[in-house]
Amino acid sequence: MNDEHRSIADLQVALGDDFRIEHQLGSGSKSTVYQAWENSLGRAVAIKVLRPSLVGDEEALRRFEREAKAVAALDHPHVARVYRLGRLADQTPYVVMRLVKGRTMQERLKTEGMLPPELAIPVLKDVVSALLAAHTIGIVHRDVRPENILWDDDNDRALLVDFGISALFPAHGGLTALRDTTEPLIGAAAYLSPEQIRDDFVSLQADIYCFGVLAYELLTGQGPYEARTEAEMIEAHLHGEPRHLGKARRDIEPNIANVLRQCLDKDPKKRPSASDVSRALEGIWQLPSHDAGGRHLLTLIEEKRMTQVIAGGFVASGFVVGGVATLSEQYESMPSWAFTESLATGAAMILASAVVGWFHGEKGRQKPPMIEYVALGLILLAWLTASYAIVQA
Repeated sequence: MNDEHRSIADLQVALGDDFRIEHQLGSGSKSTVYQAWENSLGRAVAIKVLRPSLVGDEEALRRFEREAKAVAALDHPHVARVYRLGRLADQTPYVVMRLVKGRTMQERLKTEGMLPPELAIPVLKDVVSALLAAHTIGIVHRDVRPENILWDDDNDRALLVDFGISALFPAHGGLTALRDTTEPLIGAAAYLSPEQIRDDFVSLQADIYCFGVLAYELLTGQGPYEARTEAEMIEAHLHGEPRHLGKARRDIEPNIANVLRQCLDKDPKKRPSASDVSRALEGIWQLPSHDAGGRHLLTLIEEKRMTQVIAGGFVASGFVVGGVATLSEQYESMPSWAFTESLATGAAMILASAVVGWFHGEKGRQKPPMIEYVALGLILLAWLTASYAIVQA
């Protein structure tokens, strides 16, 4: 008898006549999941069993039972409900849960790519609703990512799963809760908050950061940072600026884009709460203007490379003015209007650089919009008019 059949047989004995094991649904590095039928209530369930090789691992046992207890404490429509926690004869723990028929959001992203707002926003609403319920009783998930979001095909809703590395914070109302520093750094690098990386105080707001990463992936098909290696990803989490979501997806309501970007603030205290995010997604909460406006403008300037383009305009105009000044010293007979004309030319060059930087400064190839041509034409007309007036003076 192989390990799978032995596990099924042992599990069936432990469950008795209440459940009938049907078949294995899947297996991972930590556990195996089976589909079963609950005879008394006539419903299908999922039974998750810790892998036999981990029975002697105290940390694995602790995480497995912690997940079951955390989920049982929630009893929320967007968290797969736990029905029973028990142990087999050899003390292997198992948990009986609601069976969810559907794919993970990671699987959906692989097959469908980025989701349109009308599909992604409902998923985000469901996930943040589950996080709000968890945070209300002091539970931080610490591993919010597409692999841990199931889409329930029967009820058209998302469920947050895998609370295996969650933590319960008695002081959940503030930022005073400590991560257990005896635990290793856990969670994929792409979904670690800055405070988790630094091994700092970890609050409920760590989930909000991971939620922000999740939102970017659902809405753009990729994370908020351009990083090719784990080291680059960690550096980006600590010091990088996320791409502007509203620019990547112009069909997203601006306030929602700003709120989701604010979720990625390096300072946990500046991130919105789960309640704020939930209300923003429902359209009944606005990010304070002092948070959205300044950060939005600075990010837009950075992304459009305006600083570099305008600096180039200053340098070029400097060469023009400097060149005219040098010639004026060498040739005393040069007309007096020449220096004034050089100033007008330099000003026109700086204005033109600003227009190019604003409308045509993104990375990669872009097609200039008509308004850019109009603005440049107006600058040219103003320069010609000013030049004519200077020469005629």
